[in-house]
Amino acid sequence: MVEESETPGQGGRMGESDFLAERRARRATETGEAALLRRAEAAEATVKTLESHVASLQARLQEVEAERRREAAARARDQERRETEAQRRFSAIALELERLQASLQ
Repeated sequence: MVEESETPGQGGRMGESDFLAERRARRATETGEAALLRRAEAAEATVKTLESHVASLQARLQEVEAERRREAAARARDQERRETEAQRRFSAIALELERLQASLQ
């Protein structure tokens, strides 16, 4: 049985048209239940693949969220260190200013 878009003997490889013809013939003889079972098995395989992808993406998302939390904590520590250093410098300048004012009096 040849479909409209196919010409016998013109497959990309030797014997490809025979293989496709056999496959079409097999499917034509399948019962509706066999075809349904084949589709269900294919759907189950797809679900397993998608579940695996989702699990992988969820793990990656958790990794990224943890990395963001670490980076935010590091930024907060750096900001606190800079503020402490600025306060220390301000105090040193204030003491020096008081010393200079006292020496002028």
